[in-house]
Amino acid sequence: MEQQTHANKIKNILKSVRKNAGYLTLLSVLIIGAVALGSALFILEAGANAARNTIVREESLRAQALADACAESGLLTIKNTESLPQAGGIDFGYGHCEFTTEESAPSEDLVKASGFVESVVRKVKISASVTTTIHETGTTTSITAANWQEVADF
Repeated sequence: MEQQTHANKIKNILKSVRKNAGYLTLLSVLIIGAVALGSALFILEAGANAARNTIVREESLRAQALADACAESGLLTIKNTESLPQAGGIDFGYGHCEFTTEESAPSEDLVKASGFVESVVRKVKISASVTTTIHETGTTTSITAANWQEVADF
């Protein structure tokens, strides 16, 4: 009798499982779908972060190029102008740069240049030795960039 009761319990459990098989399948599909959706969102977010990092890196390189261009312009200003301080800038389609020149010692001038692209700013500072030679035909100014460095701030 006890065996029959035990067998009946097993049969009842199996009947219950068969009746609820659709619910188990539905629950399994929902769980698998949620895991797949989470994985897809993670991959999309990682791709978006990589794209943002690439854009910022490109903007940083462009800003550095602009700062270097204005630094060169500042050195040219020192060479062509006898009076300091001077300031200037260049506007490009994707950004702009600014520079200032000043005398830091009797024969040493300083150029400070900044390049701006979107929210990225890069700065360059140059200490340049300046020598002016007087000839019969005029004067010649020569510049030796002694120290050209990228700085966080001036």
